[in-house]
Amino acid sequence: MRADMGHRGHRDMGHRGHRGHRDMGHRNEHAASETHGFAAQPAERRPDRAVLRNLRRQVDALGGCGARHGTAALGIAEIDRHLPWGGLPRGCLHEILGDKADGAPLAFAAHLLALLSARHAGPVLWLSARGGLYPPGLHAFGPAGAWTARLLAVRAHIPGRPSAGHRNLIWALEEALRTRGPAAVAAEVGQLDLVAARRLQLAAEEGGALALVLREAAKDGAGQARTTAVTRWHVRSAPSTSCAWGGPGAVRWRIELLRCRGGAPRGWTVERDDETGTFAVVAALRDGPRRAHAAALAG
Repeated sequence: MRADMGHRGHRDMGHRGHRGHRDMGHRNEHAASETHGFAAQPAERRPDRAVLRNLRRQVDALGGCGARHGTAALGIAEIDRHLPWGGLPRGCLHEILGDKADGAPLAFAAHLLALLSARHAGPVLWLSARGGLYPPGLHAFGPAGAWTARLLAVRAHIPGRPSAGHRNLIWALEEALRTRGPAAVAAEVGQLDLVAARRLQLAAEEGGALALVLREAAKDGAGQARTTAVTRWHVRSAPSTSCAWGGPGAVRWRIELLRCRGGAPRGWTVERDDETGTFAVVAALRDGPRRAHAAALAG
């Protein structure tokens, strides 16, 4: 009996061992087949930029931001190409930050308004609590300063009551944006909280005008309030090169895109051609995002 058991045990174990080898062989073949199939898959293709741009427009439209009202080109090819819309989308709120004592942010806004006025009919509104616009300076932008003939300057100021003046300014800005007549509305504001910014964004969507809000940049980005602006810019004057005769050179600005919905931050140094009135990126100073500075100012 023990001999039979030994024989049967060895025989059964042999069959099991053979079956195990056979099963493992099938498994190895199957694994090899799967590995071969995986290796045979085509390489992953990168999505087409045009497709991504179209999808971004659709997402922006669903979120209330997009180019359904058209775009306002900056007139600086490298910057326009960097923006997802090929310019600034109208019907959206855009922030321009800068030093109160620096005229570059105001000049940058005037440059945008002059270009937009050449392509779109309708008045351009400029709202401020302090006034002080200098028309001869604005004439330097656009074709012979023709756009200033359609410029309406509004001063929202109540003597001795700055807070009331600020509320009036925000109210006037919102009402102007809801009106479908203006091509663009720019405003010099002090503080702008998230609720007010959201109301301005909704008003811009309704009216379709380009909305520019000029604000003083917080030092080192400390306490810079967040808003719903589609883009946020920081503009400041940049050192110019000397002329051949030793005088001051052409006007230069340092333009930094701190935040862009659907885009990436970046910085450019641009120079103005006094003969044509156009701006171009200074070739020697082209660069990418200044992350530390941009992150601080973006809040």
